[in-house]
This record gives sequence, C-alpha cells and structure tokens, in this order.
Amino acid sequence: MIALKCPHLCAATALAGLMMTALPVVAMESTTADLADKLRGVDSLTAMARELKVLVDPQYGFSSDSVHQWATAVDAAFEAEQLETDFLANLDEHLSDEARQSALDFFETPIGQQSRAVLASAHPLDQGNVIASGRSLIENASTEERALLVDLFEAFSGPAVAHNTVDVYHRAMLIAAEPALGMDGARQWAASAEEVRSGYVENSFAVTAAIYSALDDEQMSELVEAITTPEMLTFHEQSTTALRETLDAALDRLETVYAEGATDS
Repeated sequence: MIALKCPHLCAATALAGLMMTALPVVAMESTTADLADKLRGVDSLTAMARELKVLVDPQYGFSSDSVHQWATAVDAAFEAEQLETDFLANLDEHLSDEARQSALDFFETPIGQQSRAVLASAHPLDQGNVIASGRSLIENASTEERALLVDLFEAFSGPAVAHNTVDVYHRAMLIAAEPALGMDGARQWAASAEEVRSGYVENSFAVTAAIYSALDDEQMSELVEAITTPEMLTFHEQSTTALRETLDAALDRLETVYAEGATDS
C-alpha cells in the first residue's frame, strides 16, 4: 500500500525550507542579474527535488519502471540551470526597489553579517538532533524569549514557506500516484500530507530556534528588530512568492514529463 514517507517531509525538508527563505539574500547584489552566479537558494530547490524522488519507491507499491520514470522526470523538471533562471526572473518581477535595497543594506550591518555566519556555520546538521534541540529551546524559553523566536520565524516567512513546502509535496504526490492509482486513489494518498502539515510547521520553527540559538539575547533582539521593518518583511514576502512560483513551474514540468513517460511505457 502506498503511504507517505513522513521523515523526509518532517525533517530533511524542514531544513531546506529554512534555507529557502534566508539564503537568497546572502547572495544578492545591486541588480538581479548579479545573482546569476551567486544564488545559493538554488541548492535548496534542488534539495527539494532529492526529497521528492523518494516519493516513488517499490516499498510503497510502485513498479520499478515507475521509479525510474519518476526519477528521470524529477531530474528534468528540477534541472538546476532552469531553476536558477526561473528564480531570478521571478525575483526580478516581484522584488521592489525598496525591499531589495533594504536587504542589501541589512547584510552589510554587523548583525546582518552575524546572521549570515550563524546560518552558514549551521550546516550540515544532524536534523533529528537539531529539531529535538529546537523543541527543547522553545519549551524552556521564557515568554519574552519565545516571543522573539516567533517574531524571527514569522519575519523570515517561515510559516508561509512551511505551508508552501507541504503544498508542493501534496501536488507531487498527486502527480506521482495518478498513473498507478487513478485520480481518486492519488487524492486519498496525497491527503496524508495534510495530516503532517502542522507537525511540519512546528519542525520548521524548531529548526529556526536551534540555528539562531547561537545568538545571545541581545543579538537576537537586534536581529528581530532589524528584520521586522516594513521593507524587510516585504522582502521576505516577495522572495517567498518568487520561490513558490519557481516551484510551481517545476511541478508543471514534472507533471508533463512524468505523464509523457507513463504514456510511452
């Protein structure tokens, strides 16, 4: 029987989601075109592709031919150069001049540089331990400390990115299962993604808390103040929109390529 492989959605992809919101800023220069050779956000997009590949596996009832066709389709749909091209185009369309400049200015500040350093030093992570550590930090935080963590997560558009990731997983499950199960069966399987949505958001929050626990209280307060300006909030909202549109385009390609492979077989 086909069933959702929850560990990949709840742990590995949680980290990718955090990287998606934070890393594009690190690589930004004065114009969108300057991002072409520097965007690290594409790494997170390709990480999503690796997670989606494991959806189709013989242990979930798929044939070996389906496994091969799915892997080939995912590789084609999430080709890194195309992802980068799409992401840059979407950023160029959505980023306002004020939000872009605010982000560039922020990462020239001491707290902006500290934020970059903390995120960079956090990888690679032992994901299970990081989530457990983050949960413990949140549970034991004072009211004021928890409020700062919530503000940080929300300012990075963490909840929106988490929900977007589950949405992507849900649609990919529909695409993967429809040839084998029919649309009704695919919908029933994909519905299991909804069952882990709240837990995935919580895990994403825990990852954020664990990573930024490297900052002391004063630094955390300074960071939250810096990234909750109207311009920075707008920047993260616009970046998240650009990211979602990039993923949606990749899923469109995936649906087309996988359907063609199933027809040919």
